[in-house]
Amino acid sequence: MAKKVKGSRFERFCRIFFRISVCTFVLASISLNAMNYSLTTQRQKVEHEISSLRSDIDSLDMEKQKLVAFSRLSMIASENGFEYHQDAVASVGNVGLAE
Repeated sequence: MAKKVKGSRFERFCRIFFRISVCTFVLASISLNAMNYSLTTQRQKVEHEISSLRSDIDSLDMEKQKLVAFSRLSMIASENGFEYHQDAVASVGNVGLAE
């Protein structure tokens, strides 16, 4: 029967340290992968919310352009008793500007 050789204290310490290091590496790797997955999922949700908000902003901008159109303003003004006359509008050009 072969007798088991224990080795020196340093060798035993190195084996224990190696086993602890491997276990720590495996646990850290698993936890970091899980954290990476959750952060990626969260990032995708935020990007989806951003794209939906941008499309909402674009649709609101288009609605605003429709509401401030001159024809609509003219129609509302005429409904409230105001009139628009083109000859009543004055424009100022380069009057009094020295070159």
